[in-house]
Amino acid sequence: MDFLEEQKEEVESLKAIFPYEFSELSSFPPTFLIRIDELNISSSVTSLQLKISLPSKYPDEIPSIEIPNRSNALPKEFIEELISFLKCSCEESIGMPMVFGLVDSAKEWIGENAMKLNGFQEDQAAKVESDEETDDKDSFNLENFKDKLDIINAKGGRWDFVIGLIGKPSAGKSTFFNAATHQNMAKIGAHPFTTIEPNIGQAFYAIPCPCAQWTKRCHARYGHTAQCERFVPVVLKDVAGLVPGACEGRGRGNKFLNDLLDADVLIHVIDLSGQTDETGKPTTEYDPTRDIGWIQQELHSWIYDNIMDKWDSIVKKPAKLFDMFTGYHASQALIHLTFESAGMSDKKLLALPKMEKANAELLVHKLVDKFLFLRFPILLALNKVDLPDAIHNLKKFQEQFVDVMMVPVSARSECILQQACQDDLLSYQSGASHFEINHQTQDLSEKSQKELLQVKNSILDIFGDTGVLKALSQAVKLRSPSYAFPVNCLDTCQSISVVTKEKPQVLRDCIVLKPGTTVEKLFNILLYPPVALLAGEYVRAEGVSSKGVKFVLHKHDIVNETNQILKIMSTRKASLSTKTRK
Repeated sequence: MDFLEEQKEEVESLKAIFPYEFSELSSFPPTFLIRIDELNISSSVTSLQLKISLPSKYPDEIPSIEIPNRSNALPKEFIEELISFLKCSCEESIGMPMVFGLVDSAKEWIGENAMKLNGFQEDQAAKVESDEETDDKDSFNLENFKDKLDIINAKGGRWDFVIGLIGKPSAGKSTFFNAATHQNMAKIGAHPFTTIEPNIGQAFYAIPCPCAQWTKRCHARYGHTAQCERFVPVVLKDVAGLVPGACEGRGRGNKFLNDLLDADVLIHVIDLSGQTDETGKPTTEYDPTRDIGWIQQELHSWIYDNIMDKWDSIVKKPAKLFDMFTGYHASQALIHLTFESAGMSDKKLLALPKMEKANAELLVHKLVDKFLFLRFPILLALNKVDLPDAIHNLKKFQEQFVDVMMVPVSARSECILQQACQDDLLSYQSGASHFEINHQTQDLSEKSQKELLQVKNSILDIFGDTGVLKALSQAVKLRSPSYAFPVNCLDTCQSISVVTKEKPQVLRDCIVLKPGTTVEKLFNILLYPPVALLAGEYVRAEGVSSKGVKFVLHKHDIVNETNQILKIMSTRKASLSTKTRK
């Protein structure tokens, strides 16, 4: 048997031995990651990955061994010591398969050095904690954390909200995308990487509508849900499936991660059935809760590794560390809040050149954790909830992730209902808890009857809806936009019209705003496309309360729930030419 055949045979054996821990990066030369979980040490290090590459003459030569610099990796000196130990172990096994024994040797070494490792990490943590305590003004009060989120978008402005769909291949992201956008645009397949380039479409989420308290509904531009909530458009982006090792170049690699840059929130679509492994391949009894950890680790490593790649230049100019976060479409206010929440004061930033590398790495990891929490909040869409084992796995998620926003979803059921609605077989509205068969149509086929009965019994009767609209709506809430309803008359709430003799429409327009938007900034938004409802110069503004009480608004007043229905007067009316001007 030649070297190549031996290598292929060993790789296949490793895939069988480590079905969830093995991630193939390259077939030639054979390169792969093996994750070692449940390390028996009482520290923050709970797992690590070995990156192994087999040279052309393996097993007559030892493999290349690396430990990627990840969020839960060992300190640098321990990494070097461990790799040296593993290479010595391989030297003793020249001519024989080495990788399985190499993994065992790694576990053995870590177990023997657990006490030493814990002592080192406790010392580093104590140093960092001590540094933080030396300057009280740099401490971050977690009790006020929610309030401080309001400053992230302090400059305000119109918000073209983008939701990014993430998840492993075959988790149902494309089905969710099709269900949310009411179209069959995204490719769907039971194999990894059906989606290569990102699919982008318009979806809708729901918000409370002011007319809910009225006897009649308003003329919302995109209509209302069955619960009298208002549909609001949002951009939905379905990116290629993420697999373990993406930040190392596996799968679509950083191309996938870079596709997320303009997303405001992320929806992590998870295959709740456990019928696909972490790479998206068919399997049985896979624990989907495992997908949370490695995907968050990939996102963390994406940013952390980008920073560490520039570390030499950051040490020379510490202020560059702040600039490293601007490349992720983050506002200056958000980055300032990230540094504040991580306890990174100007004093510490300037001290980076003198700081031990291990201490600096701990601080960077902390910065990245805080940044991800603020910049890319995540909602879990627990998809395929109608399949076997899904209910059991749903309970596991609810028990293990108490503080995480999650929604049970059946994207396939939503697609079935929408298609039947388009075929005029039934009446249904997204987010509704029921549908009505159209008895004027011909009898439903046996297949359609079976599908609809299954949707009713396993989804609507149990969960109340398919979860697609709810997931989108809850995801947007993670960033808390503000909303404005500009009107021409506060008494009737008639919307601003740019067409002569246009039929009056009540509360037709809803403008999505970043928190902190002032009345003056809203006026500027209303001047230009794509809104262009006003023209001329600002004159004055008034608002109306939910009880019908009018009040004067000033230019620098913040638009919020108390004044979201408002009238802004200007020196002249907008025209159709205003609507189309660039």
